[in-house]
Amino acid sequence: MTAQAGQVLDLYHVRRGVDHVGAAMRLRLSRATYFRRLDRGLAAVAQAVLDDIGDAV
Repeated sequence: MTAQAGQVLDLYHVRRGVDHVGAAMRLRLSRATYFRRLDRGLAAVAQAVLDDIGDAV
């Protein structure tokens, strides 16, 4: 995961103080770039969870 993807996830899903448009503006990203970073971050989190589940089995 990139640092920007981590920032997007943190700002929108952890801090929850802004909507997607506000998060994109705060991070100075276009909407398209913001959503690409969000997709990349969510995919990385999902993969980490799947890897963790696989290690537990």
